[in-house]
This record gives sequence, structure tokens and C-alpha cells, in this order.
Amino acid sequence: MPSSRWKKRLFHWLTRGGMMTEPRLLRQRVENQVIMQIQRCENGVRAQLAVDQQHAFFFDHPHDHIPGLLLLEGAHQIALQLLPGEKAWFATGLQARFTKYCLFDGPIQLDASMKLQAGKWCSEVTVSQHQVPRATICWQFVELPPGLLRQPPGVSSCEAVDKSRVNKRRVENVMIAQPYPLPQGGLECHALAPHRDNLLADSDGQTHPLVLLETFMQLQRFLNDMESARLRDVLLGVSMSQSLPLQAGSTFSMRTDMKEEKETGKYFSRGADLWAAGRCFARCDIHTLRSLRVKEKSLQLKKGSEV
Repeated sequence: MPSSRWKKRLFHWLTRGGMMTEPRLLRQRVENQVIMQIQRCENGVRAQLAVDQQHAFFFDHPHDHIPGLLLLEGAHQIALQLLPGEKAWFATGLQARFTKYCLFDGPIQLDASMKLQAGKWCSEVTVSQHQVPRATICWQFVELPPGLLRQPPGVSSCEAVDKSRVNKRRVENVMIAQPYPLPQGGLECHALAPHRDNLLADSDGQTHPLVLLETFMQLQRFLNDMESARLRDVLLGVSMSQSLPLQAGSTFSMRTDMKEEKETGKYFSRGADLWAAGRCFARCDIHTLRSLRVKEKSLQLKKGSEV
């Protein structure tokens, strides 16, 4: 039977903002359900983002604005409300563009529409605050295939990077091992098996797409931390494509070719291919505006153990 604490949290979630029906989500834990006041409207669905600053992952450390990952989560959850029927779906694509920060000074509104295009259900979510658009997030979905890609943890141990290198305060939120150079050039980095207390890893059967994206983002923070001057990237956009769904709890690796980095003035792009069970199953890319904060340091990649 559910504990009394769990019942109270469930009751709070079901009744806050007048929402009395449970939305369709990949998430299983109540604290990971981040949309409320869901309303059907002429062009789709409207909802409000629930901003819980006690959330152990989205607010692992203090923020001066709403984390972009939380906006992506809200957009994913509202898009799921528009998918037809009782079928299971997986996200095969994501494109997001961020134009202004969302702050803590007012509610954040999500407006979602959906259309069928080239065999995929394509959602477009506009994120607004104070009636000003702040981001546009597009998710694409296809029906979940019968088999999920799976790669168990390797027999060789992976050493997790220090939490400070990926801007985390909770060790359970660290999701990558030490990157190492590949003989043919570029880098490889292994994703850690999800920690049982990592709320982002909560998912029903398949690995949540934001696990893939956040793991990639942690690699970017690690690489930024290696720079002689401290870099702070202002996120302008992210994109992800996924050809096969990955089973929840599976590990995977990322391979990035540093030669593919693109830097034009203050703008910077970097990407990585994601591999599991000998197959490249996904791709992530990031687009940022770079700003510098001076910090003298000299760090080198060390060769890590393969999984």
C-alpha cells in the first residue's frame, strides 16, 4: 500500500491548480510531474509549468533562472497529452531554441500543438512568461517498437568524474565517467548506470530522452571546465535525434570529434554520437553563446578504462 506521505504528495499534485486527472507521462514519480492546470484549447493544449525549487535534480544547485532542462521536461510532458490513442511512444527528435531566460517572478505558460508529418507526430511548444515568448521546443514521436536496445554495465569499472566538474552538488546526479581520447582522434565518454536516487532517470520502461541529453550536457560542462579560462555557455539551442529507444537502466557511450566543433565569434556548437550494444542510436548537439570568466587552470584528459 502507498505510504501516507506518498498519498499526501499525490493528493497535492492532483488537486493543485484545479487539475483532477492524471496526465500521460513516462515519469512514474510524483515529484517529476511538472505540468499543471492542463486545459484543452482550440489549437491544442495549454498548461502551466510547476517549478519546485526543492527538486533534487532540476534544482541540484542554486539557479538565477529556470533551468532549460526543466523547460524541456515540461514541453515533453505536455506534448504527450496530444498523442493519439493508448499506444506507447518514444521521442525520435528534439529541436529547441531559447530566446530569453525564464525567471522566478511569474508563472510560465506552455502552449502545445501537434500535427502528423512524414509518419511522425510533431509537437510545437511555445514557452511564455509575462505574455512574452521565451523558447520554442519541438518534439517528434513515433510508435514504440516491440524491442528496446539494451547495453548492460560493462565488467570494467568506470570512474565517475568529480561532481564539481559537471556543476553538480549531489553525487547521485553525476551521470558520466572520465572521458578519454580515442586512438583515431576525438573523445569517448561512458554514461554511468543510473543511480537509484537520480530523479532524472525515472522512466517507464525506456530511457527518458532527457537522460541522453543531460548526459551529453554534462560532457560539455566537463570539457568547458578543462579550459584555461572558465567558460559559461549561454544556451541558445539544443537538438537530438534518436533512431532506437534504449531500455531504462542501460548504459551507453558518447563519441565526439573535436574537429567538428564550430566556433563563429562568440557562437559555439558541439555534438556527439551516442552508442549502445555496438550501434549508433542517437545524436545530440548544442548551440551556445560563450562568455568568459577568468580562472587559471591546466587540466589534461587521462586515459580511462573501456566498458
